[in-house]
Amino acid sequence: MSEKKWRFAITGLGSIAHFHIRSIRELPNCELAAVCSSSEERAAAVGKQYGVPWYTRHEHMLDEQPIDVLCICTISGRHLEPALAAARKGVHVLTEKPIEISLSRADEMIRACEKAGLQLGCIFQNRFREAYQHMKAAVEQGKIGRLVLGNAYVKWYRDDAYYQSSSWRGTLWGDGGAALINQAIHTIDLLQHLMGPVRGVIGKTATLRHAIEGEDLGLAILSFENGALGTIEGSTAIFP
Repeated sequence: MSEKKWRFAITGLGSIAHFHIRSIRELPNCELAAVCSSSEERAAAVGKQYGVPWYTRHEHMLDEQPIDVLCICTISGRHLEPALAAARKGVHVLTEKPIEISLSRADEMIRACEKAGLQLGCIFQNRFREAYQHMKAAVEQGKIGRLVLGNAYVKWYRDDAYYQSSSWRGTLWGDGGAALINQAIHTIDLLQHLMGPVRGVIGKTATLRHAIEGEDLGLAILSFENGALGTIEGSTAIFP
């Protein structure tokens, strides 16, 4: 019996989508079946580049194409709607981080996929880096003892041109915030993946450098279920 060929579609064709396309095309049991963007020009260009059908509405793509997995590469605040549409069609969902911009919207995605018996995945690729996997294994094997303190710090700088390059960057409706939910999120994910579930958190955010809605500076103190403590520092206002 021949191995199943998984048919992937992508909605949202910004820069990150091309990493998805490259990975899909490199896997022998996967194929790119269709692409979608709200920009007709971009959808047509990418569809023609890879020789696949292109759409400007994910609903039409899901209606017309036999798809196994939908990759959601839209802006952060627009993950829910295509995820729900995919779940109604029995299509697995793989979304870019963050899963969504609010807990209620994320929970709605989770419930829809669970009810339909589908897989819902969120991209946190740094978990697969070799150095991190060695560290995670060492912790699980007890090689470095009990973890009592974990720190995540992402002290970056983004200039004004970065936030002005797209209408959604740094906004609450599109980005869900800024430095923490966009830039620091990968490091925060590794902290929680390594230390375990969080029991409590207190924090403070501020916007000190950029003319944006979201935070360009955020701090938090965490308590983990295993009794350990942790800190988070995230910023896009720190010069190198």
